[in-house]
Amino acid sequence: MPESTGPVERAQGGVRRDEPEMPLRTRLAYWATAWAIALALTWLIVFPAPMGVVFLPQFAAGLFIFLPSGPAMAAGWATYLLLTVVLLRSRTRARYRMLLVVLCVLFAVNIPGCKHMVSNTHFQTPL
Repeated sequence: MPESTGPVERAQGGVRRDEPEMPLRTRLAYWATAWAIALALTWLIVFPAPMGVVFLPQFAAGLFIFLPSGPAMAAGWATYLLLTVVLLRSRTRARYRMLLVVLCVLFAVNIPGCKHMVSNTHFQTPL
């Protein structure tokens, strides 16, 4: 039988002392890559015209399509800001990966929400 190493000591905040910390540079790289992919997919799927880049600030509104546009944008950006702060403060790999998956799932819900909002909005193009 394997020997028991006894109880696992936990540092302040419940983080296991023997669990490796994820470097901030790595956390930032994964976070920035997830954002870049989500914004690129939104631009390609929702706003395929080159001019569509001007609508990217409204990206977060797709997360709350049941709200009017202004409050939806505010709630969406607040959600992403809060998740980003928590994500980048997570030092353990397991917690960081779990939160990154949550961010990616929100992106996966957000992109169709953006498409739905845009399809229900009628834009007039200048002649």
